[in-house]
Amino acid sequence: MERKGTFVNEDEQYPIQLNGGSVNWLMTPEKNGTEHSSVCIFTINPGSRVLPAHAHPEGEETIYVISGIGKVKIGNEIKDIRPGSIFNLHPQVPHLIYNTGNYEMKTICFFPTPEAVPNTPQEGYDF
Repeated sequence: MERKGTFVNEDEQYPIQLNGGSVNWLMTPEKNGTEHSSVCIFTINPGSRVLPAHAHPEGEETIYVISGIGKVKIGNEIKDIRPGSIFNLHPQVPHLIYNTGNYEMKTICFFPTPEAVPNTPQEGYDF
């Protein structure tokens, strides 16, 4: 049978708890056979950032803010973010998101290829 697409519901997935939040991989080659993309929901607790900061050596990442307010540091630039903000992270550029609000921040992260997902920690990189 020819494969026509992949469908998942976020609430049927199992988030991985991290220091300062969680990540919920919705689509990956390993999880459901996607070939040209990976998608995750990243949740950051109020007043937190998920450390360490990191960079993706092999690909881009695009992040869309669903809820919450905060800041993103990309390279040496810091920008305010809020629901509706979207930003693209080029390969090898360190980045970090900080939830400055009183409520959980929720983002959705898009990777164009499985090779773009692995990251290199950037120790000492912070706001």
